[in-house]
Amino acid sequence: MTSPHNPQPPGFQPGPASPGSAPYGALGGQGPTQHPGPTFQGPYPQPGPNPYAQQSTPQPGGLPGTHPGPKLGRPFPGQATPRKKFTVPLLIGGGVALIVVIALITYLLASGFAKSPKAQAQEAVQKFMTALAAGKAEDVKSYLSESVDRSLITDAVLQESLKKAPITDIKIPEPKEQQKEVFAFDVGYAIGGKQGILPIEATLPQNKNETPKLKPEMTRIVLRLFEGLPVTVNGVKSEQKTPTVLPGTYTIGIDNQYYTVEEPNTVTVTDTITVGKELKPALSETGTTAFRAKLKETVEACLAEKTLASSCKLTVPASIGEYVFQEGTVQRTMDTSGLDSVKLILNATNPTIAKTSGTLPKVNYAFGCTKAGQPTSCEFSRGGPQLKVASIDMTKPELTVSWL
Repeated sequence: MTSPHNPQPPGFQPGPASPGSAPYGALGGQGPTQHPGPTFQGPYPQPGPNPYAQQSTPQPGGLPGTHPGPKLGRPFPGQATPRKKFTVPLLIGGGVALIVVIALITYLLASGFAKSPKAQAQEAVQKFMTALAAGKAEDVKSYLSESVDRSLITDAVLQESLKKAPITDIKIPEPKEQQKEVFAFDVGYAIGGKQGILPIEATLPQNKNETPKLKPEMTRIVLRLFEGLPVTVNGVKSEQKTPTVLPGTYTIGIDNQYYTVEEPNTVTVTDTITVGKELKPALSETGTTAFRAKLKETVEACLAEKTLASSCKLTVPASIGEYVFQEGTVQRTMDTSGLDSVKLILNATNPTIAKTSGTLPKVNYAFGCTKAGQPTSCEFSRGGPQLKVASIDMTKPELTVSWL
């Protein structure tokens, strides 16, 4: 017999409930339970809306003739769980690819691929000029090619230049001409209100991660009149006979207390034309005083000598005609006060040497002699030997007078 609300398949008979017993799957100790459906061998969870639920099949030991049960939310015991189609690996793979693309773009931007060659060259020139205007020597040198003289590109030289006159109104133009990986610029600027032009050649590196190298046209400072002297440029000693400099203002000096540079001793570089031809070294006041003092000391020592021979080229010959001059009787005299105002100059080809210019005070002589074997006194009718030119190497640690 079937119930209109619970139809049963043909041949199916519900089993009677035994008092005190629980159907398979019920919890023990809960008393008899009426089960409206067929009795199966294992417990079955309530059906759910799981899209992966599989149609159940009778288990061994079930009632013969029964039909498959309802679709359940879980597999039967022992049945394999169907795998879901996960999309996480695809998401991870897509994320990695995105990161790689971003990293590549960042690298290209950083390495300059995103900029045109002309833009890279212009940027390098701009940074170079900015560093020069700020007096940052290391930054300036980082852009220079190896062939550029760097001896006077120091913080001390550049910053002293800026104290005298700043570099302003920097203008980076379009390249004047272009070759393969080489760009030429005529950079405009001003120093103390004076306009200037600095030609710069920018060469792009083979390695795009490196900085373009610049070759500015340096200006030569002519120092041919300073041969052998320790020349300084803005207080820094130059190792070059003809040093080269970048745009700026430079004071030429000599690292020796006995020397100075005649005014004007400052040059302003606003182009690449050679400068410094008008610069001249000279003895300083200290050097002039030192020279005259050593000269006077030397002459007085020479005048004190009584011998025929003289240390300052005032030597008296042993005899003239029938006159024989007696050794140890020579008297040499001079008004040495005239040595305090003697004129001094530097040697034109060797400025390390300072020397007297003009006539030195006259030397007078008196000495014993014999004529035909008879003792008598003698003197020179024409004045005798005179001091000519005294010179001193003013670069030596100890000043010594030499006579020409």
